[in-house]
Amino acid sequence: MLEVKPFISAYDDYEKLIATIPADAFILEVGVGAFPSVTNNKNYYCLDPDGSELSKLKHCNKVNCTLEEYSTSLRFDFIVSQMVLEHVENPFDFHRKALSLLKPNGKVIHFFACGKSIPSIINSLIPENWSDFILRKINSRDVDNEPKYIGHYLWTDIFNEKIINNYVDLGYSIFQQSVYIGHNYLHSVPFLRILENVFSMISYKLKWKHSASVALLVLGNNINNTD
Repeated sequence: MLEVKPFISAYDDYEKLIATIPADAFILEVGVGAFPSVTNNKNYYCLDPDGSELSKLKHCNKVNCTLEEYSTSLRFDFIVSQMVLEHVENPFDFHRKALSLLKPNGKVIHFFACGKSIPSIINSLIPENWSDFILRKINSRDVDNEPKYIGHYLWTDIFNEKIINNYVDLGYSIFQQSVYIGHNYLHSVPFLRILENVFSMISYKLKWKHSASVALLVLGNNINNTD
C-alpha cells in the first residue's frame, strides 16, 4: 500500500531502514558516489561507474562499472541505492540485473527522486549548465564535489499502477511504497522558501501524491535468481 508522508521524514526513514540490515549481510550499493549508505560491514560492495567518486571511498569493496556490466558469482542479501533510479536510462535492464544478483528472499531498497515534482520537472527542462548554476546559487550545493548527472525519471513515479506493474512483471514482490511531499531546494532564499513551504503543506494536506519529490521503494524476491 502506498504511504504519503512529509518530506521532513524521508531521509530519516531511509537511514532507519538501512540501520536494520544485519551486520553480516552481503550488501551491494549501486551508484554509491562518495557518500556510502552503510558503514562497518566487511561484506559491503560499492558499485559506481564514476571512478573518481569511487576513489574517495575507503571501507568497502569497490566495483568500478555500471550495474548492467557487473559480472560476479556473488549474490547479495540487500541491494541499495540512494538518489540513483532517477538517472537510470534503461530501467528494464537495470532492475532485471538487480533481481538476478539477489539471494533467495533478498531485498532491494531504492531511495530516489520522483519525476513529477517541481524541482524534477525544472531539472528535466533546462540545460545542464543552467541547472548547475541554479544549484550553486540557491541550493548551496557543491556541484564540483557532488556531481550532478542527467535525470531520466523513468519508473520513478511509484504511485502509478502501471509502473508498479513493471516491477511485478520482472519478478519482484513489493514490500514498501512511500512517497514524500515537499523539498528543500529553495531553503536559502527566504521568499521562495515561504512559497515552497506553503505549497508543500497544501499538497500534503490534500495527499497530492503526484507532487512527491522523493520516494522509498522496497522490493524483494522469493526465488533463487541466476544470470
